[in-house]
Amino acid sequence: MSLKLRLILTTALVFVALTISAESKTRVSAFLGIAKHRNLDAGVTTEAKTYFQTEIDKTTKRAFSEKNKSYLENKIKAIESDSKIPQRYKAYWKTYLLYYTALYYKDVVKDDNKAEEFIEKAIANAKSNLANSEDYALYATCVSYSIQFASRIKMLGMSDKVKALAEKSLQLDANNVRAYCVLIQLNYFTPKFFGGMSKVESLGLKAIKLPIQSDNNMYAPRWGKYTVYDLVYKYYKSSNKTAEANKVKTAQKQEFPN
Repeated sequence: MSLKLRLILTTALVFVALTISAESKTRVSAFLGIAKHRNLDAGVTTEAKTYFQTEIDKTTKRAFSEKNKSYLENKIKAIESDSKIPQRYKAYWKTYLLYYTALYYKDVVKDDNKAEEFIEKAIANAKSNLANSEDYALYATCVSYSIQFASRIKMLGMSDKVKALAEKSLQLDANNVRAYCVLIQLNYFTPKFFGGMSKVESLGLKAIKLPIQSDNNMYAPRWGKYTVYDLVYKYYKSSNKTAEANKVKTAQKQEFPN
């Protein structure tokens, strides 16, 4: 690869990292009540079924709105000491909360060093607890977020690593909407020169047909699908496909009515 092409590719990866970071801020904004949808990605919680994701999201929202990271720290401790939670889900939600602690330091405290420290903790925890499709999807999400803190040399292989992890997740469970979410985000934020936006529609329409959860366990994750709708909608809007965009927005409101 020529030096010029390597520089272009590195610049593109910096762009991907920064824009994915911006997308994370959108999730944070939703938790703070800035976004119209109050239960971003958690899905509809019925009286008959209460999902652990909803409890986690309430904790995260409180930490960001009150600017108090102790809510995140205390929730991790509570999960670790709760004998009712299966071990595999303890590891999963610890990674998830470490990921949001990184977001907290990045977006609330404005401390990149601490943000990098906690995303590395999230990655380490995820890597040591890889057992199923959900684990790989969350691991891919953490690695994707960490790109912004990497050196230019390390960046060159990280995008491929994120893609490989998400694809591994789909190999283990072809119906995992969170794996699709990672791939769609990566393609959406990649510059068109490097193939960006080329797979958002095809991957997105597949993901929209999938259930929020492929595992009906109350501790199973439910994030991702709302974001998929958002990205497909934005793709259609940017492509001047108004009818398709409206159709996606209508479907999103039907599945996430609150």
